[in-house]
Amino acid sequence: MSEKITLDSNILIYAFARSDDFRKTIAKDIITKCNIISLQAINETSYILLKKFHFQNEQLLHIVQFLKEQFIISSLTTNTLDQTIVLCKKYNFSF
Repeated sequence: MSEKITLDSNILIYAFARSDDFRKTIAKDIITKCNIISLQAINETSYILLKKFHFQNEQLLHIVQFLKEQFIISSLTTNTLDQTIVLCKKYNFSF
């Protein structure tokens, strides 16, 4: 079975935040290996970049455009929820 991996908002936040620590490097590497993100992850990332990191709306528009061009944006469904529960159990991830 081939599993599709989607990015969590924390990975996106680390990748786009202004800090230049090891988390940014790791996040950018992870991003190159994934091709799916959820609309929820984009929303959460946008909120944090605006509120915590004080990004300007124009900066955020560029990031959202990049994400729309580079990734498949998935919608969350009850099937997504079911699969999340299975993966959390399989890999001992927190929900």
